[in-house]
Amino acid sequence: MNDRHGWHAMQRCDSGTAWPVVPHPIATACSHPTSHSGVNKPVSEIACFMSFGALAPSLAKWFNLTIENHFKADHMKRLALLTGLFFLTTAASAAQFLLHSEEFKERGPLSRRHVLNAFGCTGHNMSPSLAWDNPPAGTKSFALLVHDADAPTGGSGWWHWVVVNLPATTRSLVAGAGHRQGRGLPPGSIQVDTDFGHPGWGGPCPPEGGAPHNYVFTLHALKVEKLPLPPNSTAAMAGYLINAHSLGRAVLTATYSRP
Repeated sequence: MNDRHGWHAMQRCDSGTAWPVVPHPIATACSHPTSHSGVNKPVSEIACFMSFGALAPSLAKWFNLTIENHFKADHMKRLALLTGLFFLTTAASAAQFLLHSEEFKERGPLSRRHVLNAFGCTGHNMSPSLAWDNPPAGTKSFALLVHDADAPTGGSGWWHWVVVNLPATTRSLVAGAGHRQGRGLPPGSIQVDTDFGHPGWGGPCPPEGGAPHNYVFTLHALKVEKLPLPPNSTAAMAGYLINAHSLGRAVLTATYSRP
C-alpha cells in the first residue's frame, strides 16, 4: 500500500467523507517506505503489521478511538446545525407582528366589564386594552376589526368594533378607548358604525346557553395614512378597503359564552 491508495484510504467512510483519524505510530511506521528498509511493496507492509502482532490491543484501542471521534464530530455538526436553526427561529419569532392584551390571553374569556349592556346582557360595555409589537416595514397607519363569526345572523357574523386611521406611531389602545365618542383614541382615528348601528365598541352578548363564541381582534398594518372610506361606510366596506391596503395583520381571539 502507498499513501495514496493504501492506509489513508482506510481513513474515509463509504460516503467519501474524511474521518477525524487519530494517528497511530504503527500505522505511520508501516505506511512510509523509509520505515521498513526502504521497501515499498504490499507484502512488506503486511509483514510490517504482522511484526507488531503483540501490540494488537493497542491497535484496537486506536481504531475504537478513531470511530468514536468520527461520530463525535458528526454529532457536533448536527448540534451546531440545530443550534443555528433555533436562533434563526427565535429571531423570526421575536420580529413577528403580534397583538396582545393585559385583560385576556389568546382564546381566553372576556370578562363582564367587556360585555354589552343591552339585549338582556348586563355588562359594562368597555373595550379591552390592546398593545402590539413589530409592525411591518412601511406601515403608515393601523386599522382594527373585531368580529364574531359565530353570531346567528345567517352567515355574516357580527361586527363589534371597527377603527381606522390609527397613526403609524400607535402601539397600544387603553381600556375603554372604544367609547362611542372616541375618547381615548389617538387623534385622527375614526370609528365606523358596527352592526349595533353606531360607532364604538359593542360588547359580546351571544344567545343564552349556547357554545362560546369567538371574538376575533384583527389589527392590520396599512400602506396608506388615511383609508379612503366613503361617507356612511359600513363595517363590511371598511373591511374590504382595509384588506385591500394591508401590509400584514396580527390576530388575537377571545371567547365568551352567556350562561
